[in-house]
Formats: sequence, structure tokens, C-alpha cells
Amino acid sequence: REFRMVCEEGCHYFGYQDPDLPKKYSPQITQLHLEDFGMSYVIRLSDGRFVILDGGCGFEPDLERLRGHLTTHAPNGHPIIAAWILSHPHSDHYLAFNFFMERYGEEVELQKVLLNFPDHHDTARYPKLDHRDSRFSYSTSGTDNIPRMYDNIRRSGAQTFMLHTGQTYRVGDATFEILACIEDTVHLSQNINAISAILRMTLGGQVTLWCTDGSMSL
Repeated sequence: REFRMVCEEGCHYFGYQDPDLPKKYSPQITQLHLEDFGMSYVIRLSDGRFVILDGGCGFEPDLERLRGHLTTHAPNGHPIIAAWILSHPHSDHYLAFNFFMERYGEEVELQKVLLNFPDHHDTARYPKLDHRDSRFSYSTSGTDNIPRMYDNIRRSGAQTFMLHTGQTYRVGDATFEILACIEDTVHLSQNINAISAILRMTLGGQVTLWCTDGSMSL
């Protein structure tokens, strides 16, 4: 007794499958050290491209570590980011994307961004979107930074894919199955963690469950 309609503009839909590229490297998952808290993982695919999961708050040393890791492990020193996955709009997960692309965007090739965020002005449903953390010298508010994020994506020329539960994305030799996202909890909770994307990744014969900040309270 429920009807759900998804209406989207300016994005690609129903998953993605990369063309097969030569496999030259061993797949690798790296958890990057962060100055404070948050989540930042870099996945190297067998073709030498990368998938980034979140990125953290975006403190300058964190950005330098990310840039250094990509440059060091990229073929010919030119990083190609096959996909940047942003799990949910908490500052310790997605803000680094803005700072990195604004500072180093011309040094990398960003091909795809995968996400499913609420509208930046949807403070009626998610009041904490407008939260401003006094510990930071910059705005951590989603009302400021989500539009900025989309501007950075547009400037990069990357394709945007909206994540939906049940989709499968094949990025290089990694497969990402979307197990949960905002649509599963939008009517149940105002907790931004509850709208985190949860993904099951298969790469190199191994399966990794990325729970990001998925809430256990539902």
C-alpha cells in the first residue's frame, strides 16, 4: 500500500558498467589517516584507476595525504578517479571533496560521482543540515556545502549517478551493490546518519561491506 516515484534531472540512472580495461595492478584498499575524525578510503582498481569513498573533513594535511597517495600510486603520476562515492552529508565524510576539487581538481581526472543526498534546503526533514560546528573555522553546514559540492562536480565534468537501493555499479573490476540509502529511511528518521549509503563491494575475489555511518537505531 505504498507508492514511490523517483524523479531525477541531470543525472545518470539504473547503475553503471565500465568497459573492460587491461588489468595491470593488484587491487588495493587504503585507509588514509585523518587529522581528526571521519572516513577516507582509497581503492585502487586493477586498471590503475581509483575509487574514493568519502574523504573526511578536509583539513589541509588530509588533502595532502590524499593527493600524495593518488599521485604515488597512479600510473605515470596522473590520477584517474573512476568514481568518488559520497555516503552522506556529514562534514567528516564529504567536505574533503569540496576542498580537494577546488585545490587539486586540475591535477586529477574525475570520471563519476556516486551519491544520494537530500536537498540542501530540506531542513524541515533534516534540521541538522544547517548545523555549524564551532570547532571548525569554516562552515560545515549542508545548506552551504551541498550546493558547493554540486558546483564542483559540474566544473569537473564528471557524470553524476544517484544511488538507489538495489542498483549495481561495475566500476573497473569492482562491483558495488547498493544495499540501502536515503529512500529507505526518509520517512522514518531525521538522523542524517540514517540516510548513509550502505554498499557491498566485490573486488579481487573479496567482499567488503561498507556501512559508512548507517544507523543501527531503525
